[in-house]
Amino acid sequence: MLITKLIWRYSYLNTGHYAGFWLRFIAVFLDGLVVSGFTTILGKITFGVGIKFEGLIGEVFLNIMSFAIPWLYFAFMESSVLQGTLGKKILGLAVVDLHGNRISLGKATVRHFSKILSFATLLIGFIMIGVTSQKQGLHDKLANCLVLRGRWGIQSHSPKSSI
Repeated sequence: MLITKLIWRYSYLNTGHYAGFWLRFIAVFLDGLVVSGFTTILGKITFGVGIKFEGLIGEVFLNIMSFAIPWLYFAFMESSVLQGTLGKKILGLAVVDLHGNRISLGKATVRHFSKILSFATLLIGFIMIGVTSQKQGLHDKLANCLVLRGRWGIQSHSPKSSI
C-alpha cells in the first residue's frame, strides 16, 4: 500500500500537474475578495459596537489587522487538510511540499512572507510561475512548495486502500 501510494505520488508530481500563472492569479483574486470581505465584516463588528480606535492606537490596530488577517488566512488554510485557500479549492488547486505532502504551518508562513520578495523583485518572483518547469514562484522555491491542479487534496484521486 505504501509503495503504491509513493509510486502514484511520484508519477503525479512528474507528469506536469502544476498550476500555472493565470490559474493561480484567479485564485489570488478570489482570495482577495474573501480576505477583504472578512476584514470589512470584522471592521463593521468592531466599530459597530462602539469601540473607538483613535490616534496611534487606531493606526496600530489597523496595521496589525491588515498584517495578521491575510497571514492567518493563507497560512492556516494552506497547511490545513484542505491544502489550499478557498480560491485555490474553487479552482481545484492544492499547495504541497516537494514530495506531495501537506505543508506545515511553518512552511506556509515562510511561503506567505516570501511573497514580499516576489513583489520586491518587480514581480519577477511571480512571473517565474509562468516560466519554470514546475510552475514555482520565488515564494514557492524559498518554501520548497508546489501548487498542483487536479483536486489533489480529494481522497478519491489517490490510490484506494486495500481491504
